[in-house]
Amino acid sequence: MNPRFSSPLGVLACAAMVGLLAACGGGGSSASSGTLGVSLTDAPMCSSGITDVYVTVTEVSIHQSASAQPSDPGWINVVLPTPLQVDLTTLTNGALQSLGTTALPAGQYQQIRLMLASTGNANYVVYGGTHYPLTVPSGSQTGIKLIGQFTVAANTLADVVLDFDACRSVVSAGASGRYLLKPVISIDPVVVSGIIDGYVDPNVAGNPATPVTVSAQIYNASTGVTVVKSTVADSTGHFVLSPVLDTAYQNNIPYQIVVAAANEAAMDVEGVVVGAGATVHLNTSSSPITFTSSTMAAAGGMVTVSGTASTAAIEALQSFPTGLQAEIGFANADSSTGMYSMSLPTVAPLVATFSPTTGLSAFAADPSNAAGAYSLVADAGTGTTQSLAVTVPDTTANFAF
Repeated sequence: MNPRFSSPLGVLACAAMVGLLAACGGGGSSASSGTLGVSLTDAPMCSSGITDVYVTVTEVSIHQSASAQPSDPGWINVVLPTPLQVDLTTLTNGALQSLGTTALPAGQYQQIRLMLASTGNANYVVYGGTHYPLTVPSGSQTGIKLIGQFTVAANTLADVVLDFDACRSVVSAGASGRYLLKPVISIDPVVVSGIIDGYVDPNVAGNPATPVTVSAQIYNASTGVTVVKSTVADSTGHFVLSPVLDTAYQNNIPYQIVVAAANEAAMDVEGVVVGAGATVHLNTSSSPITFTSSTMAAAGGMVTVSGTASTAAIEALQSFPTGLQAEIGFANADSSTGMYSMSLPTVAPLVATFSPTTGLSAFAADPSNAAGAYSLVADAGTGTTQSLAVTVPDTTANFAF
């Protein structure tokens, strides 16, 4: 699971704002003040069938303490002149939406709360062309708590990017016709970030039925797999992962770049190191990553907590000879039924390495991975995770916490 900047609920939240933010409640310009600029980007939706996620933002509050409560002093409030509704799924492949700038006292900040409107069609998802309500717990009362450390220096513009992950954030609620926002976001200070880009076969990327998802991941033996950034390649096959934190800020663990598409084998590029302010070009349009076809099969089951159906986040992981693991698939269990399902390649993944001097190596089959073999890891928010070994198709992978 993704441990970065986790809130007490184990998740982080974001919503989109456009236009200039006007400060009202502190942070006036002075010699000891800096300026905070905030932008938004979005990870792609996964294969849940949801095409759009709309939220409406009314206010954002910023505090220097990660433990500050809404009633505590010290908040700097930024109120939008009018509520702003944004479709979060439109911001992919390196696109950034400016959320504006505001003056702040110089110093280190650790908390943001986003206030969302709660009336009418303020927040909803689109599934199969139909609008369904999106419930945002506490979004219009105490705000959605977002934890992450960033520094605002005197007389300096500090830019941060909020990366909303729509795939992990929207949970269905059975036959109720409702969806829940279990928001997940990372906070990326631009000053310590770089960019990764490259190309995949445009014949696959250009087909609306086979969108190509590209993600930057890190694996730590103690914390597991973290999906740091993900996007969808455009119709030319070009993909941009931005901003991606300097490898030094990820405990010097190189990134893995995982490429996945329906009816294609997953591919894993190992050894990608990113420096602050630098762009890593994995390859060029004249030598795109090509795919190996694969049938797809389902992995699924039910999640219960103390005998009751429960929502949970389930990752499908595969291991590699180097000792690394990578996430190949993901699903949220339904909040009412506890059921989940994901479609996974039945063939073993292909592996390549990257070097800044020699570039991207040829992809080769991974002999350590049996065809269709995965480790499913479930997190139901109980403080522990569970893992099951499966070979797809497998629809009896049940988790009981």
